[in-house]
Amino acid sequence: MKKATLLLIFAVLAMSSSMAAEKAAATFRTAKGEKIQVIINNKVINHQPKKIVKVQGGGGLLDVKIKVYKPNKTITFRDHLDITPGFKSDFTVVKLGSKNAAIEKTGITRMYNNHYRRPESIYNRRYYSIVSESDMNTLMNRMNRAYTDQSRLLVARNGIGDKKITTYDVNEILASLEYEDSKLKFAKWAYKRTLDQKQYEDIYGAFQYRTSIMELDRFIYG
Repeated sequence: MKKATLLLIFAVLAMSSSMAAEKAAATFRTAKGEKIQVIINNKVINHQPKKIVKVQGGGGLLDVKIKVYKPNKTITFRDHLDITPGFKSDFTVVKLGSKNAAIEKTGITRMYNNHYRRPESIYNRRYYSIVSESDMNTLMNRMNRAYTDQSRLLVARNGIGDKKITTYDVNEILASLEYEDSKLKFAKWAYKRTLDQKQYEDIYGAFQYRTSIMELDRFIYG
């Protein structure tokens, strides 16, 4: 009995340790696409205002301040946001009524571990040529240095070519694109190159509008 109890305690501690080790990610934007600055727990994330701000770290209940830069003024919003470990959460500053606005969670996507991100051990390499971890990192760095979505799309397509990718890779690339139509174009292009097509719904959280998801569904399922 004592041995069983110790095993149970060990299992709980191992599970807790695993959950604590999981990273969290978050993306911030406004519904109208204004440039913003994000401050989390009094730490400035981006000194240069951007339309989309991406963060990766520990997660939890965080004190988030977002400065929205409009043509004639700057508006600041502040809230305590729950950023779940193991997931990428999308937050959008949305307008409520004529004068008020709020930071809303508009999407959440599971962040897979490397076993799912790079499933070389699952798929037979004789039949699949998969974009490697290092190639994917190089591709993302090149995309981050590009100034326009058109350039980012070109970098992504050239970097992948005829190789296979996973939904995890697709999500990473979509997060680096700024505009909805660019994301939709890439999602359509990437579908036939994706190994785990049954998990393609995992990318839906990258889209801001339901109509984009509906159009993607029509493209895939007819």
